[in-house]
Amino acid sequence: MEKYSLTWGGGSRSCPGRHLAELMVFKIVATLFANFDVEVSVPEDADREAYFLFMLSGVRARFMPREAGAD
Repeated sequence: MEKYSLTWGGGSRSCPGRHLAELMVFKIVATLFANFDVEVSVPEDADREAYFLFMLSGVRARFMPREAGAD
């Protein structure tokens, strides 16, 4: 699937910061899930829209800090 993605451009005009940006996203997501418990609430009547991505509106997420030493 990645070879068909043009998010970062392609060929000689591709984004020079692509690998740094992807690394940062993976690091941030991993850090969030390591340090917070996440509670997601999707309403029954959430609007669903499909473009290039499947999108939901009205979804709420709650991030609660984990206690030190709790695994």
